Amino acid sequence: MAVKTTSATHWLWWWGPVLAYTAAIFLLSSISSLPMLPGAGGDKWAHSIAYSGLALVMLRAVVSGRWRPIAGRHAMTAVLLTAAYGATDELHQLFVPGRTGDLRDLAADAAGALVAVVIAYAIARVRAGRSGR
Repeated sequence: MAVKTTSATHWLWWWGPVLAYTAAIFLLSSISSLPMLPGAGGDKWAHSIAYSGLALVMLRAVVSGRWRPIAGRHAMTAVLLTAAYGATDELHQLFVPGRTGDLRDLAADAAGALVAVVIAYAIARVRAGRSGR
C-alpha cells in the first residue's frame, strides 16, 4: 500500500533543505566575530563554497529532483534565487555588531552559485545525451 503524499509534503521534501541551508547561513551571519579563514582571498572562498552548496539545493528544489535534462530557465532561477538570498544576507549583516555588508562577499556568493549550477547543468546535459534524451 502506497503512502499518499500531500502537496505540502512534496513541497517540504524539495524546499526543506533550502530552508535549512538558508537558516544555517543566517545563523552563522548572526555571529559577530567569526574566525578569519587562512589563505588568499580571506573569506571569499568560504562564501563561494557555501553559496555553491545553497545553489545546488536550490536547483534540486527548482527542478523537483528531475536532473535530466535541466532547462536553462531552471538553472538561471536557481542562480538568481541564491544570489538574491546572498544580497539579503549581506543586508542582514549590516545590523549585526562587528559585521558589515560587503558587495565583494555578494559577488563571491553569486560566483559560487553560478559555477555550481553551470557544472550541474553541464553534467545533466552530458548524461541526458548519453541516455538519448
